[in-house]
Amino acid sequence: MKQSSIRLSEKINTDFINDPRIPLFSYLSLKPVHTKWELKDIISRQLSHPVLWVNLVKKLRNNKNDLFIEVGPGNVISRTVRWIDRNIEILITDNKDSLLKAVNRYNQINSDIK
Repeated sequence: MKQSSIRLSEKINTDFINDPRIPLFSYLSLKPVHTKWELKDIISRQLSHPVLWVNLVKKLRNNKNDLFIEVGPGNVISRTVRWIDRNIEILITDNKDSLLKAVNRYNQINSDIK
């Protein structure tokens, strides 16, 4: 896996990746990723390091993150999050309608906070 990590790192460095526009949390470090350089490093290292998924979900929940949005087809991530904490609200966005509903719910939560 180490060799795969090195090859992936080389490939990532030639491709276009921007600084994250929304908060991303690494399941390797359990910390936010702020720059494209951190993101590239995390992506290449994740091939050969253990996944701390349960710890990440618990940390996000403890930091008052009550809404999780799964983007893309399927619901594997949502199912694992529910297994860890059934009180987290999870929205699955696998089509245009569900994406619009998720955006509306996100906006509703943020307007309630202000």
